Amino acid sequence: DLVLARDLREAWAHAVQRRLGPVLAIKWSWGMAGGFLVCLPLLAAERFSSVGAAQAIGWLYAARGVGTGIGPLLARRLGQSDREFARSIAVSFLIAAAGYTAAAFAPNLVLACLCVALAHTGGSTIWVFSTVLWQRRVEDAYRGRVHTLEFLGLTLSFVAWGFVSGLVFDVGGSVATALLVTAAGAAAAGPLWWRRQAHRRGS
Repeated sequence: DLVLARDLREAWAHAVQRRLGPVLAIKWSWGMAGGFLVCLPLLAAERFSSVGAAQAIGWLYAARGVGTGIGPLLARRLGQSDREFARSIAVSFLIAAAGYTAAAFAPNLVLACLCVALAHTGGSTIWVFSTVLWQRRVEDAYRGRVHTLEFLGLTLSFVAWGFVSGLVFDVGGSVATALLVTAAGAAAAGPLWWRRQAHRRGS
């Protein structure tokens, strides 16, 4: 609708004025989380059906919740300036990638849950710190519209990565392959975003 389109244009113009494009791109770059959400039920069904697929799904999602809860609390101890938050975000992409790479080879449900929890200490840090970064710099009158813009990009990215992960599983027939491809996306996203930030600071 026309009103929504106008609001999004205004949000983008304000974000550009405040040089928030790279900050909004953090959550857009975390779209591989949508792929991980596709992979978790597949992992439970393929690897841990002896436990009970439904029960295994529940444990894996519970582990995801635990990691999500503690990630930002731990990361904030490393510093709370914009630069320190940015560094934590870049590292968190690598943590998420490492956690899901390990989960792809976990021999039992307990280790898989620990790997997923580790991955989402990184994922939740990306989520929370990216929001804090733009909220520190946006004018109050634009908060809702910038939030909508951020979530629009995130949703599109989620859908794209969910599709990619599902396609890799269908073609390769292995949840480990799907996890590794999706984790590779996370491993690349962090350093690429940090490099862009460094280039922007140096310009």
